[in-house]
Amino acid sequence: MASQPDEHRVRFSEIRIPPEEAVAIAVAVLELLEAAWRRKRAALDAQLFHARRDFSAALLQKGGVRDLLRRSVKRGP
Repeated sequence: MASQPDEHRVRFSEIRIPPEEAVAIAVAVLELLEAAWRRKRAALDAQLFHARRDFSAALLQKGGVRDLLRRSVKRGP
């Protein structure tokens, strides 16, 4: 980092955040984390639903499980 004059440097020990604002920031961060967790959970639930549906359909067809496994293997790089 290039040398900066002392008047432009920020010292974190000099920053004071009122407790009410600190709590508001913490709550906002927690809400963002919860929303991200819910999106990830919904995506995983959808994946599981589709996998179960495909497997159930494969069980009902002759050679369906073999075809399902063949489709699930990735080919090439």
